[in-house]
Amino acid sequence: MKSTSSKRVLFLVVMAFFVALQVVVARVVSLEIGNVFRINFAFIVAALSGALLGPIPAALCGVLSDFLGFMVRPVGAYHPGFAFTAALVGLAYGYMLHNKRPISIRNIVLACLFQVVICNFLLNSVWIMSFTGNTYMQTLAVRLPVEAVQAIVKPIVLVLVLPKMVPLVEKQVHLD
Repeated sequence: MKSTSSKRVLFLVVMAFFVALQVVVARVVSLEIGNVFRINFAFIVAALSGALLGPIPAALCGVLSDFLGFMVRPVGAYHPGFAFTAALVGLAYGYMLHNKRPISIRNIVLACLFQVVICNFLLNSVWIMSFTGNTYMQTLAVRLPVEAVQAIVKPIVLVLVLPKMVPLVEKQVHLD
């Protein structure tokens, strides 16, 4: 049986791993279309950290990965609003997926739609508006096609990946 301090160290190491992985996937392995769109698979890492670590640690991972990601590869000026959004995403995935085994398709879809519609489309548009000088409605109109596609693609990807990936990682890491 592991000691409490060993469990804490393991938990922190896993958190650090998720932060690093999210930075790499979001900033290095991504496709950028202008200053408005970035297509990547960091949402898989965010969902996995939420499912394995819980809402608060996943939110912290989101904030840290946003800040460190900007340090690694800055795009425009730093805006703390994106860190707030990343925290909300971690909270949502953690709340909907942590300690819920088997992970239901319903919870995956709801968490993913919260990310795409509330966080990415509505909230990030506020932050993006401050960079572009466009009105909120203009920003929404520009972002609508990409976010509409992501509202379909992201839940499908997570439904296919998470139910297989979470048990594999849990088996290897033993966070309990």
